[in-house]
Amino acid sequence: MWNAWGKRWGDGSRSGSAPPLIAHTKGAATQPARSTAEAVYVVAEGTGSSTVGDVTITWEKNDVFTAPRNHWTSHTAASRDAVLFAMTDRDLMARLGMLRDEIA
Repeated sequence: MWNAWGKRWGDGSRSGSAPPLIAHTKGAATQPARSTAEAVYVVAEGTGSSTVGDVTITWEKNDVFTAPRNHWTSHTAASRDAVLFAMTDRDLMARLGMLRDEIA
């Protein structure tokens, strides 16, 4: 879902693959998107902010935050080395036939 500047970490198989990696360049921002999948983000490097619904979260290395399902979410890098790992229940929602994604 974060194709604008996201990368898939690992071999992409359903078992044993690592969470998606979102790597940012300074000032880069994702398009707002929402999903029926919930997400937990771990900040691996850098600083930035994310808007989840009507709330803006400022983050730095080692921070953890969530994006509940169906909330519009976007991320903006404040440093050139910003890296987020996203852990979601996308596979579960897809297997249940309940996965829906929307990009603004």
